[in-house]
Amino acid sequence: NAEYMGLNRYFTSIFGRKMHHLSCRAFSTGSKQQMRPLRELMHELAGHKLISRHEKLLVLIRHGQSESNIDHRISGWSDVSLTELGRQQAHQLKHAIAEYRHTVDKIYTSDLKRALQTAHIASGSIPELVDKRLREINFGELEGVIFPELPVEQQQIITDIDGFHAPKGESWREVRERALDFFNELDSGRHLIFTHGGLMRTVLRDVGLDVVVPNCSAVAIKVNQRDVRELLFYWEPLTTSTSPLSSSNTANPISK
Repeated sequence: NAEYMGLNRYFTSIFGRKMHHLSCRAFSTGSKQQMRPLRELMHELAGHKLISRHEKLLVLIRHGQSESNIDHRISGWSDVSLTELGRQQAHQLKHAIAEYRHTVDKIYTSDLKRALQTAHIASGSIPELVDKRLREINFGELEGVIFPELPVEQQQIITDIDGFHAPKGESWREVRERALDFFNELDSGRHLIFTHGGLMRTVLRDVGLDVVVPNCSAVAIKVNQRDVRELLFYWEPLTTSTSPLSSSNTANPISK
């Protein structure tokens, strides 16, 4: 489906429409939601003018379904590939972002295969700008563990963005810091970035949004140096059981 329908949750008005300005609490209790094609959103974003020579407009995209998503294994730095469904999602993404693809200054991706493969398919070329700072969290000794088999208390600890530090791995705070370091080094302009759900979640919290990010979701943000200043849109695919766009990570919020 070239239209690639999904749920778009608006937080600011950048397209000349009246939209809600929502806090995290307002979002969690019922934000304004619209079903719109990602292609339409990207078209409008392509026409959005940058008002400052220091401004950076970033579109972050989570990779398609991975092999670990299927059996709900924790896969931070584990280098797993896309599934056939993940490849289908990336191909659909290619049609949705085609117009915006030609307006970006640079395309970046995590060096892990699931992000690289998504970037290659969706952008139509092999990305040359690969950066390890765009990786998922290093889960250390928890890599490969089946998340639903863990005690509920441990699941809650792992998904606690503020307090979790993986044994012999990273903390969520460290993931956020390396993401912001990466943003700070980017040139001003428009950039398309293929990355992971956990990293995207840590960044979105800077603008008051805390969500588990499904496969092939897209986020548009404005950044100034290390400061995530504004959320332009958050979009996620439909997740019905009959849709090839459905995300398999509902039962596992940290199989990234």
